[in-house]
Amino acid sequence: MSASGIEPGDHPDDREDRRPPVSPTEGTDQLATIGSRAWARILDGLIIGIPLAVLIMVTSEVDTGKETLHIPLGVQVATTLVAAAYEVILIHLRGQTIGKRIVGIRAVRVNDGAHPDWTASSMRYLLPALPALIPIPGAFLLSPVVYLAAIPDPLRRGWHDRAAGTIVVKATAPDAGDGLSAR
Repeated sequence: MSASGIEPGDHPDDREDRRPPVSPTEGTDQLATIGSRAWARILDGLIIGIPLAVLIMVTSEVDTGKETLHIPLGVQVATTLVAAAYEVILIHLRGQTIGKRIVGIRAVRVNDGAHPDWTASSMRYLLPALPALIPIPGAFLLSPVVYLAAIPDPLRRGWHDRAAGTIVVKATAPDAGDGLSAR
């Protein structure tokens, strides 16, 4: 026994079983399907989008002469921050948004299966969100490309997954300590 009381190989970083939770050659049945990922994205869009749309409708003015909608800058900033916080905080803390939880999938770090850190969670949100900020027609078409990149990938990773070092897998059980586990 060493002076620290930990034998060589006992430290979690020394174990040989530290590998990605899923690899292209084994366990691909654990990967989340493209369909389940799409459903989770749709559900999250509804969960966050409906309340934000109501806020926008209540606080905005329509100029019927010019057929334009004037959304106050504060509301634009607030909706952007709420959407970002929803995604980034939940992915960091639980590995899943409400939509992912309903569908039964979660995002994990590809190197160790843990929840994504703040940087990875932010990257997963920002990469698909940034093209929507480009003020040119058709920019909104770039965001889906980030997600569609998962289709040919053996690990079903979109560009946002690759940039963040994450993978989306089937969630076999709720996290311990999340308050939602069966007792």
